[in-house]
Amino acid sequence: MQYEDKFNYTITIYDNIDIDAFTIPPLLIQPLLKIVLNTGLMYRLDQRSLNIKFYLADEDLICEISDNGVGRKKLLKYNLVPLKFISLGA
Repeated sequence: MQYEDKFNYTITIYDNIDIDAFTIPPLLIQPLLKIVLNTGLMYRLDQRSLNIKFYLADEDLICEISDNGVGRKKLLKYNLVPLKFISLGA
């Protein structure tokens, strides 16, 4: 794993989800995670945390991604957004 030992993460799958009933293409979520890792979490100096949660809303599968990164406002204020962003999924 490229980011091994650089942040803590949790993946939560709610009990009411039949994991065999859903297939999620990896490249659907990977670009979002890469943005989180290469922007907000990258500039956090202390403990970094990433949380991924899967749950059902009616019959829809929801994937919620949250982190404790520095936030969009701080990234823009200090011009911390990388000039060149290359996604391996593109």
